Amino acid sequence: METMERNVIFFILDISGYTRFIFANEKEVAHSQIIVRELITILLDEVKLPLEIIRLEGDAVFMYAFRDDPAQPWDRVSKNLVFNLMTFFRVFTNKIAELTIHKICNCTACNHIEDLKLKAVVHSGSA
Repeated sequence: METMERNVIFFILDISGYTRFIFANEKEVAHSQIIVRELITILLDEVKLPLEIIRLEGDAVFMYAFRDDPAQPWDRVSKNLVFNLMTFFRVFTNKIAELTIHKICNCTACNHIEDLKLKAVVHSGSA
């Protein structure tokens, strides 16, 4: 298999506050895990081509898209990626609101759902 360098754009979606949320709630670990699993699941449901998942790591989703794919012109791909990125933030915010309104109980984890935020890191280059 020949390896060649490609122009790519990397995305990392990360839940800010995750570590503090998990470790601050040792008694409510089950609830905090349920909450984070639901948040990651709604993000994964929104991964659309040209994005491809590299892997999941705790509270982060690593993805990439090729910038030099001749079958998909970059001007069209870039518009889709912007739309995809905005969709990630919208569904995450909506899920946080839903989980806050319909919280499981009054434990520390359930009472601090709104402290979780989504951040995105995007890098473009050769790989």
